[in-house]
Amino acid sequence: MVCFEILTYAVCMASMAIAGFGPWLGVFSGRAPAALTLVPAVFATVVIVVVLSMLFVYQPVEALLLRRAERSSGKAARRCSRAAAWPRALHTCLVMAIAMVKRRDPSLLGALGDWGFDIAVLWASFRAFGHSLPAR
Repeated sequence: MVCFEILTYAVCMASMAIAGFGPWLGVFSGRAPAALTLVPAVFATVVIVVVLSMLFVYQPVEALLLRRAERSSGKAARRCSRAAAWPRALHTCLVMAIAMVKRRDPSLLGALGDWGFDIAVLWASFRAFGHSLPAR
């Protein structure tokens, strides 16, 4: 399940970063307010960097969370203990996702399709409520 989420959100985060930085880097024409383009692009880039960092630093992060769980008590200890499982899960699923990309697995088209249908639903919602966006 985590591998599926990584693959689908990779498309979403990459498109958010590209669409957000594009106008500012001159890749796309037009003017765009920073709050609507740069803020989401920076957020997407941070998410991508944090998730990809788990390829290299999952063990120290896991150890840190386990140490914090030992020092804490009550809800904090339970939360840290549960959170300690995430770095290894992210690492394992990232390795699986990268392997799927390397072997050009046809199921990767599902991630693109998922993103495409999300955009189509957004478009249909705007049309249903009488707002249409310019196609620039």
